[in-house]
Order: sequence, then C-alpha cells, then structure tokens
Amino acid sequence: MPILGVNAVSAQRFWQLPDGLRAALAERIPEGWSLEVCADAGSLGSLVRRSEVVLGWPFPSALARRAERLRWVHFFTAGVPESWRDIQGIELTTSVGLTAGSVAEHGLFLALAGLRGAVAGGFRSWDPDTMAVARVPGEMQALVVGYGAVGRELCRRLAPLFASVRALSRTGRMGEAVEVWPFERGDQAFSEADLVALAVPLSAESRALLSPARFFAALRPGALIVNVARGELVDEEALLRFLEANPESRYLADVAHPEPYADHLPLWRSQQVLLTPHVAGRRADAWDRIGARALELVSERLRSPA
Repeated sequence: MPILGVNAVSAQRFWQLPDGLRAALAERIPEGWSLEVCADAGSLGSLVRRSEVVLGWPFPSALARRAERLRWVHFFTAGVPESWRDIQGIELTTSVGLTAGSVAEHGLFLALAGLRGAVAGGFRSWDPDTMAVARVPGEMQALVVGYGAVGRELCRRLAPLFASVRALSRTGRMGEAVEVWPFERGDQAFSEADLVALAVPLSAESRALLSPARFFAALRPGALIVNVARGELVDEEALLRFLEANPESRYLADVAHPEPYADHLPLWRSQQVLLTPHVAGRRADAWDRIGARALELVSERLRSPA
C-alpha cells in the first residue's frame, strides 16, 4: 500500500499540524493509499524511507536521497533549502506565495519601527530619549532586494510612504509600479537607498550580491536595513561594524543565523538592532492557505485512475 507521509515535526505550537487538516488529508487521499503523520523527529527517517509522497516541513535532504520509493515532496514553506537543489528524480513543490502578504506586512512593521527610531530598550521604560527622532519617509528612497512574491507585496506596501521605491531582481523583471534593476546594478542601488529591505531567497547569487565587501561598502551612512528573508544573507560581524560606524542606522529583522538565536549573542546586545523571532508568516489565515494548497495538490496528483 503506498504511503502519503506528513512531516509534522515542529517545536512551535502555531506550526503544528491542525487536526482539521489531518482529517481533510485522510479524506482526500485515493482508495488504497495510507496516511501516516510523523510528529517525532526520531521517527522521520523511517517515514521518509517508506513513503511515496511526503508533505510538510523541510527535512534533511540526506533522508530523501536514501528513500528509494519517494517520488514527490511538497513543503509547507515557500523556500527550498539549498541542499535540496541538486536532488534528481524527486518532484518538489512548495507553498510559495501563500504567506507573502503576511511577511510583507511584517516587513512594513519593521520598516516603520526603524523610521520611528525604535530600539528594544525603548519598550522597557518611559524614556523618550531612548528612541531617535522619527525620520521622514516622504524624503527617502526604499530599496527592496528580491522581486518575488514577498518582494512585490513589500514594494506595494512601502510605495505610499516613501518618495520612491526600487527593487533589485536576479532576472531584472519589469515592475508594475516600481523600477526594477538587475543584481548587476546593486552597488548603485545600495548607495542611493535610505532603507534596504531584504526579501530575496538564499542562493549563490544573493550571497554574492550581499557580500560584506559589496553590500556594506556601498550603503550610505544612516541606512536602515530590514531583513525578512534569511539570517545567513547578512554577515553579522560586518553588520555590527557598520552599525557602530553609523549611529543612526538600524537593523530590523525577523530572521537570524543560527535560529533560535541565543540570548547571549551580539545582536541582542546592540541598541541599534530590533529582532523578532521568525514570526512574519504567523497570521490567522496561514494554515487555511497552506492547507488548501496541500489538499488541492493531493487531489490533482494522487487521483485514482478512472
């Protein structure tokens, strides 16, 4: 009997598989299939080896490479881990775009915090002098690095506030309401931006674009940096040096490296840094969207022959 496995291993309560989705999957799979849900990391390897299909959270690509029966994997996340990108013989789908609006809204929240001069210490006491004087976005240029689903949504939310919004795209695709430049023009784009928002997947191209020698060397003094992409995109030591040299700059991020980011690590100690614990996708409709996509794909791809 073929198995549809679900990787439901998550330490966060919000991202643990809802009972309703589990029941809906059981109803949706064709006759002759078996549904198995794994919420224990120790049992995940066995489930992957025995399954034809696995849905759920990303898992080590080494497990997939050893799974002879596995033919399709669907991630609940939008992105694909780098280690998965050279796997052959397994179809891979994702939930790309489903939480883009939520992530963009969180990016806007972080941008506003930066504009208003918010720092972590400013939320612990009634001391206005802990926060800088608010900046004027109508006199500033914003740059969004990445023009995928999140990048486009973020551009749309920033556009009413800033004097201009520009985007950098690996492909240099045309924008609907913003000017889109290719990565090759990154140095100029960084040097002209007052706020830089990172919304680009982690890849060899994005690592090169945001290398310390290129990124921080080009940024203008006082620039605000928002990161809703990946913590690995920003070199922490170079970031801290940049912040020390630019007291009006801020780094505002929903991601870090490693995650969870331990309390004793340097970003927590900087008064120019505001971190949130990777919660941008946690909106009330997140599971509705992720579940609907998973159920649609299961119905399409596992439909019993007529």
